[in-house]
Amino acid sequence: MQHYAFVRECLAWIASVACLFPVSIPLLYLAYRIREGGATVDDENRMENDELWKRSAIASAVLAAATLAFLFADVVLAKWAEVSAGIVHFVLFLLYFPAAAFIVMVVFAYDDYFAGLSQLTIFLAVPIAVLFVINALLGIWDPWLNIFRGWLKVVA
Repeated sequence: MQHYAFVRECLAWIASVACLFPVSIPLLYLAYRIREGGATVDDENRMENDELWKRSAIASAVLAAATLAFLFADVVLAKWAEVSAGIVHFVLFLLYFPAAAFIVMVVFAYDDYFAGLSQLTIFLAVPIAVLFVINALLGIWDPWLNIFRGWLKVVA
């Protein structure tokens, strides 16, 4: 059952980054620019800064709302309906990424689903990796992370 505990912890970390609404706007902006790579300023496919900031704000708000909705579904199924918490965490973890990647794809007007998935991965993986190391050394992320851990039922 250790893998279910790992999935629960992953959900808490994802929620702790995705629900940082005002802070996640520049994170999505940077994820777009990183994914864009070495595109020149005069490239016709390059998005203008004003439009990119607007899309980043919209995507950030929608991702935060979707993350909270998935957490609420976890609470409803695992705590209130008393479905096996490990299975609920695992299924919602598997459903979250396609839904969030679709949101990013639509908001940033990508033609390809995997472009949205790659931007979502950059948006989540880079901050989580940095925060994980900082939290392991200093423990400063634990109060915010424990809020989301408290919502997710502990796997027995």
